[in-house]
Amino acid sequence: MKVAVFGLEGFSFGKENVEDERLDHLQEVSNSKKITPVQIEFVPIENIKDAEVVLTLEDKKTDLILSDLDYVQDRLIKEIPPEEKTLFSKAKEILEKEEFLSQRLNKDELKILKGFPLLTTLPVYLIKGMEDFQDSEIFKKIYYTSDRICFFTAGEKEARAWSIRNGETAHEAAGCIHSDIKQGFIRAEVTTLDELFQVGHYNQLRNEGKIRLEGKEYIIKDGDLILFRANK
Repeated sequence: MKVAVFGLEGFSFGKENVEDERLDHLQEVSNSKKITPVQIEFVPIENIKDAEVVLTLEDKKTDLILSDLDYVQDRLIKEIPPEEKTLFSKAKEILEKEEFLSQRLNKDELKILKGFPLLTTLPVYLIKGMEDFQDSEIFKKIYYTSDRICFFTAGEKEARAWSIRNGETAHEAAGCIHSDIKQGFIRAEVTTLDELFQVGHYNQLRNEGKIRLEGKEYIIKDGDLILFRANK
C-alpha cells in the first residue's frame, strides 16, 4: 500500500513494516521460523495516483484543501457535462467547509473524482510533526486509515500478514498468496486470531470444530486466520 506525502520537507521516502503484535503472537503459537508483516510505501505527492492514503501535517490541512478547491473552481467554469457539474458543485461545498472529500462523498462519487487530480478524495492522516513517528504504532495507524484490513496465514516456515481491501472475498485473498491458489480454489478454512490465541493451538481448534469452511464469496474480516485448499 502506498502513502502519498504532502508538505513534509526532508521526509525519507521508502517502505516501512506495519508492526502488529498479533503477528508476533501468531509466530509464538505456530512455532513459525519467521514473520512477514505488511508494508507501506511512502511516496511523493506527485505519485498520488498510485496511493491509498495522504499523509500531511495538521497545519498543512488548509493547503491540502485549497489545492483541491482551486482545481474544482477551475473545473466549474468550464463546459462540462451536467452530472459532472453537479458532483463538482457538491465537492466545492464540502471543501469550502474545510472538510475532506473522502469524508463526505460516497464510494461511487469518489470513484468518479479519482479520475481527476484531487488530493482529498483519499483518506488523510494528519500528524502534528515528525515527532509523531516516535510512536511505535504510527505505521499501523496510517495503514488502517485506508480501506484495507489484514488476514493471516501461518505454518512452520512463516507467519504472515496479508494486505487486502475491506470487502474483498476469500477467492481474491487466495490470489494475494498465489495465482495458482486462486485458480484452483476449493475452500478456505477460517478461524480468527482471537480464537486461536484463546485456545493456544490450531489443532485444538480443529478438534473443537471451530474451523469454518468457507467458499469463494466469503468476505474476509480483519484478523482472520486462513488455510486455503486448492487443486494443484
